[in-house]
Amino acid sequence: MAENAALEKVVIVKADEIPDRDASLSGEDREARNARLAGMEKDLQMKGNDYNVALTVCFISYAGAEPFTNLLLKRITPRVFFTGTVFIWGICMMCMGFVHNYSGLLAARWFLGNTEAGLFPGVYRSELGLRLSVFFANAALAGSFGGLLAAAIANMDGLGSKSGWAWIFIIEGLTTVLVGIVSWWMAFDWPSAQDKLSSEGSEYHKRHVVATLTDWKCWAYCVTEMGSFMPLHAFSLFLPTILSGIGYEGTRAQLLSVPPYALAAAMTIVVGWIADRTRQGAICNTIVVSFGIAGFVILLASQNPHVQYAGTLLALLWLSAAAQNASLPTVDLGYNVQQATTYDTSAKTYWFNNIRYAKAPLGDLRFRAPQAPDVDRSVVQNGSVSRTCPQAYPSWLGTSTSYIPQFLMGKTNFTLPNTTAAAAPPALNPDETEDCLFLDVVVPEAIFEQAGKGYGSPVLVWIYGGGYTGGSKTASGSPAGLIKQSQMGDDPGVIFVAFNYRLGAFGWLSGPTFQDEGGIANAGLYDQRFALEWIQRHISRFGGDPNRVTVFGESAGGGSIMHQITAFGGQPAPFQQAVLQSPGWQPLVSNQQQEQIFQSFLKNASVETLEQARALNTSALQLANAYQIQESLYGGFTYGPAVDGVFAPQLPGQLLARGQFDQSLRLMLGHNANEGLLFSPPFYNNTGDVFAVEIRQLTPTINAWPDVIDYVHNTLYPLSDYPNELERSNTFIAEAIFTCNTFYLDKAFLNQTYAYLFAVPPALHGNDVAYTFYTGGPIGNDTVALALQDYITSFAKWGRPNGDEGVPFFPMYQGNATIQVLNITGIRGMMDPTANQRCDWWQKALYY
Repeated sequence: MAENAALEKVVIVKADEIPDRDASLSGEDREARNARLAGMEKDLQMKGNDYNVALTVCFISYAGAEPFTNLLLKRITPRVFFTGTVFIWGICMMCMGFVHNYSGLLAARWFLGNTEAGLFPGVYRSELGLRLSVFFANAALAGSFGGLLAAAIANMDGLGSKSGWAWIFIIEGLTTVLVGIVSWWMAFDWPSAQDKLSSEGSEYHKRHVVATLTDWKCWAYCVTEMGSFMPLHAFSLFLPTILSGIGYEGTRAQLLSVPPYALAAAMTIVVGWIADRTRQGAICNTIVVSFGIAGFVILLASQNPHVQYAGTLLALLWLSAAAQNASLPTVDLGYNVQQATTYDTSAKTYWFNNIRYAKAPLGDLRFRAPQAPDVDRSVVQNGSVSRTCPQAYPSWLGTSTSYIPQFLMGKTNFTLPNTTAAAAPPALNPDETEDCLFLDVVVPEAIFEQAGKGYGSPVLVWIYGGGYTGGSKTASGSPAGLIKQSQMGDDPGVIFVAFNYRLGAFGWLSGPTFQDEGGIANAGLYDQRFALEWIQRHISRFGGDPNRVTVFGESAGGGSIMHQITAFGGQPAPFQQAVLQSPGWQPLVSNQQQEQIFQSFLKNASVETLEQARALNTSALQLANAYQIQESLYGGFTYGPAVDGVFAPQLPGQLLARGQFDQSLRLMLGHNANEGLLFSPPFYNNTGDVFAVEIRQLTPTINAWPDVIDYVHNTLYPLSDYPNELERSNTFIAEAIFTCNTFYLDKAFLNQTYAYLFAVPPALHGNDVAYTFYTGGPIGNDTVALALQDYITSFAKWGRPNGDEGVPFFPMYQGNATIQVLNITGIRGMMDPTANQRCDWWQKALYY
């Protein structure tokens, strides 16, 4: 596990010495192949398939005893087990040199197989390639050395009335016996008994056995390995015989068995290292096995002994494949074990996708606060199944995307879509699921390998936007560019996290009846809080520092962060820093407004109570949600954070003004130059006083104060200050919904913030997201993109946006309201346009 990386290197590497050493002896002890060449079959009167049966008997007992070796290991302790095994193993080998008939050979090999069981090493899958490469390389070198030794020992033929093949078993068996005796002083029982390990190392936890035995991937791996080991052992056990069959006899055949094993040992180490470095074990397997297949083809197709010998060199490279099934690392979360989904070889990052952070909000858990996930360690989770929450979008977005490009080109007499036609039934996406409370963790390999060493790296947590009715943890783009920018100057970089939260009616219903019937208002905010608390508990297992968490989000994501800052009237937030980009939401304050939305949802779902809604299937709820959002008033999404008296006691602007927020945080804020245009209705040329209607729709409770409507209409936003109605609407929407929120935060944090204005044309709401997640390719201005990424990642690492010397200095907001302007014409400072009397008025919320 990553969190035990430092301990693992001490404990496992030390323990590896035992199986590696014993693997070498195992390679020497399987000398039946050399003994056959030295005349064993003739002396023991073996015929037909007798030699094959003798080989098979060893593997039958080997496989049969393997499952019981762990039980024996526990019973008699590792020190006794390993040294005793090697000692008895050597005795069995020596006995093979004293047999006088075929039955005696079978008996000796049966017992030899029993003693070989239990010595195959267990290692982490993230290091499987190199670890097993060393293990198999030892076996290959032993095979190479065994050929040399057999060639020498065979010359003892007749000494002491023993044949040369018998001396091969006796001498190599005696060597093993001596090693077994010496091993008593080299082995240790448990980490706690090893004086070279710290007390921390002695408490190193082992992986749960049940999770391993019930993981289908383990059994699939066994089948894969069988495909490698069958030809490998068949070839290696018959290599001297093969050499004899193609014309090489006696000592020469023994000596010629040395180079193939030496080459295989070298290739095993090299390919194993490559497999672990690239995490491309499958590709390494394919290449190496291709060499092995080519070798077998050459052996079958050619009659030239020299060419056939070259085939043996290639064929034995199959040994490398047995060691290269390198896999992706896992992290133990307590309630489950999560495996990395992919490894990016170019960026050297692990992607842990679709990690469950909460129980599926289904049935009775619908419209309630998130619950901790159930414990399920039966299967290692690999995040291969993507998750997206049910979502929907309003019909007016089609109109907006149609007219805005024309307006930006200077056209004002464009034709609008037919807005009176009945909207088509919303299409449901089968990939969306209510069981969507999952998150992704993307971590650089260098950071992951440092997990558990007492310090961690900074963490960037993305909260996506989408009007509180759409979006997902992956919809905004890849974090690869952000991570790359964070690694400038040989810095290890940052960890990136993104999570899903419930959308639309699933996450944002509210109101008196809804709450009286057991629903929890602002469930989406609770989801976010739950995910952020998950990060506090678990991010250290990936190499992150829970005390260096920076949340960042745009639009609904930024608005959500603002609510997290003021949550419960100012409780400590589960993060230390925040970057809010265009934080926005349409205020839902009055009980009447919230009740109306809830009753409309029930009507669309053809039910009368929340309990009945909980009993519906997902499709029925999706359809009701989609219809309601589709019919949202122009510029609105129906749903969003509501003043509920608990999570949101009042509007965040009011709470900020009263000091009811987490004042320990450090903030960086941003908004765009044309935030409101996307949401401004283009009906001014053919409808009466649209602006007054727009004011009433944005803040329904304002209808009770006609004088307030007049004040907003004629004093705050007089038409004479704007070139046309649409520009007035643009400013009104921008300030009331988005930009003034950043000003509230600047003031609340005593101007000790960093603020910017994204002004790259057209600078519409959301345009900065592509710059935030820039990974190369076409974009308005890559200089601005890289600068923005540098500002964000530097802020995450050091609490200030100034890091890379090649990026313009970013000044603090301070009393003169200085913000950084990001534009294609340059990056420079200017006075914040939101520092005005209009934003001061909006913050007072006098209309509620």
